[in-house]
Amino acid sequence: MSAPRSLRAAAAASLTLCWLVGPTTVEADWGGGGGDCTGCVCEGDADQKDVQSSFRVFGMNIAGLVQESGSDQRACEFNQEILPGANALVEANLKEGVQFLAVGVTRLDEDALYLLRDSDRPVRVYFINEGAGYRNTLGYSTSLAGSTSPGSRHIIFPDVSNGNIGGPVILQNGDWVELGDFQAGTQFEFFIVRDAVNGGRHVFTNKDHLNPDGIQHLAAWLLGDRYVLLGFEDLLNGGDLDYNDVVCVVDLSPDLGPGPQGLLPR
Repeated sequence: MSAPRSLRAAAAASLTLCWLVGPTTVEADWGGGGGDCTGCVCEGDADQKDVQSSFRVFGMNIAGLVQESGSDQRACEFNQEILPGANALVEANLKEGVQFLAVGVTRLDEDALYLLRDSDRPVRVYFINEGAGYRNTLGYSTSLAGSTSPGSRHIIFPDVSNGNIGGPVILQNGDWVELGDFQAGTQFEFFIVRDAVNGGRHVFTNKDHLNPDGIQHLAAWLLGDRYVLLGFEDLLNGGDLDYNDVVCVVDLSPDLGPGPQGLLPR
């Protein structure tokens, strides 16, 4: 399998991005309308999900309650403009049980999760998919530039389960959590706790040297101008290396760091 092809940004209202998967090219339309938005309200306030996991690990608090897919204007726009392309990327690159061979060029550059300016709207994380036999927890931590403290950690999705491979149906494609507003100089890190709901305590992050096996457990792509798709592998020593065990999209800010086009494949 050849590596995804990095594309330069195009200043257009509707931007078509491509990446290579073996001998084929997959296209996705980031913007300009045209995604499926079944069930989108596109007005009014967010609608929290009826089912909320009460599970907590390591004494961490949740960032917020999980909201229904497409349940406010911003979430509806995400479902129309970004979600179809994110789903296509997962289908093309992160198939269940199929080794993703281009992981080396999708290594997350920390600058892609660094805020150069105050966030112009609350940071959100959208659930895309999960292909895990484990019941994982997704969380994040933040620290300020120049700080030596480890930063605070919070849970985003306590139980990343959508019923794909056993487990309950807790999350659906496009469900989201709002993390809040953050100031310039904030560095984000995202992590999973493997099978936390069933007592697992291994933590995998975007920093290879902090992972218990010392290898890469996160693949990342830049979607449009402000979204980063993260795909986690939850098996020690890589396992099946499909990087689809927890898949989410982070909506940070228009300023994703210096020269974001060069930090991640699109």
